[in-house]
Amino acid sequence: MELKHLTDYEIQELLDGNRLRNDSQMQRHLNECDSCRGSLEQYQLLYAELKQPVQAALRPDFASRMADQFEAAYARSQESSLFERLIWSVVGLAAAFAIYFFVDLSSVTQIFEGFKLWHSVFSADQLTAWANLLQEYQIDPSVLAMAALALLLFGNMDSIIRHLRDRHPMCM
Repeated sequence: MELKHLTDYEIQELLDGNRLRNDSQMQRHLNECDSCRGSLEQYQLLYAELKQPVQAALRPDFASRMADQFEAAYARSQESSLFERLIWSVVGLAAAFAIYFFVDLSSVTQIFEGFKLWHSVFSADQLTAWANLLQEYQIDPSVLAMAALALLLFGNMDSIIRHLRDRHPMCM
């Protein structure tokens, strides 16, 4: 019985040292068949080439160039996010002042009084106590809300200034 030509898989299994059922028949076929022996020799060359260590040479300034590129990209991202924070802080402050001066907030506070959520978080006595405290000291709830918003905006501005000071210590 004559064996058919060896498949690529069978040749690779032989080169990998794996035992196959008809190993002796394949060896005999390789001795007789020039085509399969040529395929085996090509795979042997490929295997030998793959076993060679890779000679990858990087330019001597590769690490410093990459570090410079990362630093430049980081600086660009920080400048854009800093600019965005500054713009949004100014927009937020302008919106807060516009709301305070041009919108009647008494209707807004009435809307919140209707929510049952406040009553589930705080008892009616607590809410009444807070309302009485605000009335006693004559504090407008809208002013209190504006003060909280201003604190948030000034906190954001503070983080921007600290970022600039840390980034450019000679400028501050």
